[in-house]
Amino acid sequence: MNCSSSEALFERFLDGCVTPRERTGLLAHVDGCTPCRELLEELRVVDALLLTPRDVALAPNFTFATMAEVRTLHQPRSRTAPILAYLISYTVAAWLVVAAALSFPRT
Repeated sequence: MNCSSSEALFERFLDGCVTPRERTGLLAHVDGCTPCRELLEELRVVDALLLTPRDVALAPNFTFATMAEVRTLHQPRSRTAPILAYLISYTVAAWLVVAAALSFPRT
């Protein structure tokens, strides 16, 4: 087993989802390869840190302060399409329909 194939198995190994054959090959490689052993140990530490529950302590007035800051933000302008653009679009579309109707000969 080489380093790239070992690294591809690290995540599954830490999750306990490797086959016995993959596990044996991976452990044999890691025993003889210092960079892979160090990387696997680092991944173990990261996994342990991610699984450690943490309590986030918010300030007592967090909601009030956040909402006060939101109130100071500028109100977004509502976008209304200008009536003139609608009228021009309608007129152009109507003329295109008329031109198309007149361009085809009647049978």
